[in-house]
Amino acid sequence: MQQQQWEYLEVVLDRVHGEKRPRYLNQAEQSGWEHGPTAIAYFNTLGQQGWELILASGEQGEEFLFKRPVQRVAARERSRDGSIAQAS
Repeated sequence: MQQQQWEYLEVVLDRVHGEKRPRYLNQAEQSGWEHGPTAIAYFNTLGQQGWELILASGEQGEEFLFKRPVQRVAARERSRDGSIAQAS
């Protein structure tokens, strides 16, 4: 039996105009984050895409870690060293 493999997503929120919004995804700042979805709307979208919250941290819950099973297509693109090939 093959062991389940996971992919992870780190989300860091920042406050703008009184609302928390996702600013960083896997340590990359998102262009136009100030005008993007609110945290709750974004988290609902992640849930619809199969992401599951596994950790919330920070003094006011600014950092979140999600996981979901690696998709079969991504698993086929996995190289011999175990890393996932980046889509171009």
